[in-house]
Amino acid sequence: MSAVPSDAPEPGSGAGVGADPVDARPPEGRAVTGWRAEVLVALVMVALCTLFVGIRLGNHDNDPTVFILAGEEVTDPAVNPDLFIVAGAFGYDGQRYYRLARNPFTSEVEEFGIVFDRPAYWQKRIGYPFVVWLASGFGRQAVVPWMLIVVNVAAVGVIAALAARLARMHDRSPWLGLVPAAWGGYVVAISQNLTEAVVGAFLVAALLALRRQRWAAATACLLAAALTRETSLVFSVALLAASFSPVVRRLAAARGPDGAPARGPKVPVWVPLVPIVGYVAWRAVINQRWVGAIEGGTESDALLAPPFVRLLQYLGRVVEDPGAASLVNLAQLGLTIAAVVLLALAWRDRTGGLPHERVALALLLALFVCLPVWQRGQAYLRWACEPVLIGWVVALGARSGRVRGLAVVVAALWVVTTLDLVAFPGLDLGVDRAAPAVTAPAGAPAAAP
Repeated sequence: MSAVPSDAPEPGSGAGVGADPVDARPPEGRAVTGWRAEVLVALVMVALCTLFVGIRLGNHDNDPTVFILAGEEVTDPAVNPDLFIVAGAFGYDGQRYYRLARNPFTSEVEEFGIVFDRPAYWQKRIGYPFVVWLASGFGRQAVVPWMLIVVNVAAVGVIAALAARLARMHDRSPWLGLVPAAWGGYVVAISQNLTEAVVGAFLVAALLALRRQRWAAATACLLAAALTRETSLVFSVALLAASFSPVVRRLAAARGPDGAPARGPKVPVWVPLVPIVGYVAWRAVINQRWVGAIEGGTESDALLAPPFVRLLQYLGRVVEDPGAASLVNLAQLGLTIAAVVLLALAWRDRTGGLPHERVALALLLALFVCLPVWQRGQAYLRWACEPVLIGWVVALGARSGRVRGLAVVVAALWVVTTLDLVAFPGLDLGVDRAAPAVTAPAGAPAAAP
């Protein structure tokens, strides 16, 4: 294994940046000439997402505010007569990002007829709505609902393009870049104006920058990801551990044919430290801003349960009463479990991935099995976005069968999820835009997660 001249290997490691220890592929840090393949992959992914968006809009009178999924308990219909609002419901997260995209600098509990139940929790996730605010001409009301969709579709295209470049750096087909971009969690994000697609774009950009030793760019992308969704900090923590500790780098490193660890270069400690410190500072500022504004206004991240406990409980209920279970959710859950198994096998192979990627994958998979939300595919598919993205990169350097198997699983899950969401939250909206009263459509959620 050799390193490119600009990417010097760690002394004594015997490995270049991301060089595959098995198949003697080109070093991962070497730029591959030609960008048309990456652009084509991105355009195909954007076209698929646009098709999904177009069909869903067609099912709902071309109303982009359906994607916001606002609820009457949070969003006042009298102030927002042009929004699709579900009666008697809290709605979903997208209504908070819609409000922040109108004014990301808000300091009011209620603005634009939308109440923040946990203001610090929502405002700390400023990345996605801030991008939409910029793209919509600084929060123009008529443009924001469209830009919430456009930004997410563009972000998935970015994921596909940069993933295609990573695949080419492994001497694999650029079409494998569709695998992480087509994960079902991103379809959910597009369908409900959520943050995962933008986080994924920042993370895959950071992965690429790290492999090419562009430390400043990697730092900026990791900070942007942290300010978009705090779960991305798991990667920064893993990177900090691998950067700070030679022991972690050695233990987590992939192994070459001779069994020697291929540790790659040591990433400067400040690269992961800046995003972590930046997020902590932002969170402190936001918490202080909202102290006393509303009971429970500061955030609580208490979500996880003991490993596998809630999953086994859910499966036990399915066995006891199969008729009460959602067939769509069971299909999504089965495919998700298959993907997680493939990622775990790729990690166990120890033939691919840089140390920080392998540490991050282990941490993300450990957190994933602690989720309490297995009855709702929309929830766990979103949480799986980051482990699938990081795990896919690790799998690129592992046995090729892992990546092919993951591609099949992701394709099947994308079809199931898009078919489930093209009509969500029900074709019969029953929305009366001329009066404050609204009628909840069939299948609409009764409360926020």
